[in-house]
Amino acid sequence: MQNSGEATLPPESGKASTNAGLGRRLLASLNRLQANFVPVELYPRNSRDRTLAISVFQITAALAPFVILLLALFYFVGPEVFSRPAQIFVITILNILILGFASALISLKHGGLKFARWMLTFIGFFAVFMVIQATGGLRVSVAAIFIIIPPIVILYFFSFRAGILALFWCPVLALGLDVGNELLGHPFPDLTSKANETFNRMSVLASTYFFVNLCVVSLFRTGNQLHFEQKTERRHLAKLAHQDALTGIANKRWFEKKLKDHAEQIDRSGGKLVLFNIDLNEFKPVNDRLGHAAGDQLLVLVAHRLRDLCGPDEIAARLGGDEFALILIRDLDEKEATVLSQLIETTIAVPFYLEGQLVQVSGSVGFCIYPTQTRNISRILHHADKDMFRRKAKLRKRKPPSSDLEIPETG
Repeated sequence: MQNSGEATLPPESGKASTNAGLGRRLLASLNRLQANFVPVELYPRNSRDRTLAISVFQITAALAPFVILLLALFYFVGPEVFSRPAQIFVITILNILILGFASALISLKHGGLKFARWMLTFIGFFAVFMVIQATGGLRVSVAAIFIIIPPIVILYFFSFRAGILALFWCPVLALGLDVGNELLGHPFPDLTSKANETFNRMSVLASTYFFVNLCVVSLFRTGNQLHFEQKTERRHLAKLAHQDALTGIANKRWFEKKLKDHAEQIDRSGGKLVLFNIDLNEFKPVNDRLGHAAGDQLLVLVAHRLRDLCGPDEIAARLGGDEFALILIRDLDEKEATVLSQLIETTIAVPFYLEGQLVQVSGSVGFCIYPTQTRNISRILHHADKDMFRRKAKLRKRKPPSSDLEIPETG
């Protein structure tokens, strides 16, 4: 048999890859749902409300399918294990829980975090006390261990102090319900299944184990997600600290830092840098005639053209308004720098298409070569600025170019 030359994975590896892909897709779907029900606009990042909102969503998203599955089981399997009144009782409770989960999610989506927390707390108390009372009461019920669930819910959604208080008051309340249940003649149907007692206890222990682990996993996942959001937020803030908000190129603060760093590196290792200071001409008439939105778009397009002139480790920056700068790490003399400044002017002078017409602006470009023209780092920008104004004065003596070009009609 000839080898086709294509690598093949063993069946186990392919199955594992498929399972991993399915897991990633499910997690991505869950994250999209979370973004829909816990929007950043209502629950700002790095806030306590967002932490609680994510916790509410994740607990609800995990428990709701579990409850729906139980509901389906009681519809189809319940008659074989429970009496008819017990089956109807449990199905009613499960439907109430599903409605509670739905109302909590809807409230959460519209900013009602407080209502969502109280709804989940009510669901916890209601389900636990109903099950305990319907299985003989706290003193004899196989589900008595469920009494730890309400304090966990309160601890999770409110505070440590409230959880400790609930830890003491929940048994008292359950015993009070025991007394009331006896005085009323045990109106709750018997939920003890027809299976043996060991099965009942194991079912209760498994359910309790599932719930507690769900809370722990949700807590850690919420913490990890918040840590990721904080890390992303820090990166975003760090980016904003050195990036011009409009154009996306470097801002003046980052430009000044990189200029100092490059100059110091040249002092240590040799080489040259050329700083080009660029000021747009005819920008204000375009801005006034076409509007600020078009003016902003023009600045963005100019910034992109300037950025395309930069190589690795070279900087294009917006210093403010319609003033830009380039730091090019190149060994140029004055003649070569002059040619490059003319190239920059030509690049800017190529018409832009804005608001249905061609718009043309020009740029006055001055430069300073470090350390040829100055060895004072703090004076590099000053020299380039001075050269730029000298060139701008020469440009004023010539007839300024038209700020817009008519598009020839076709047809």
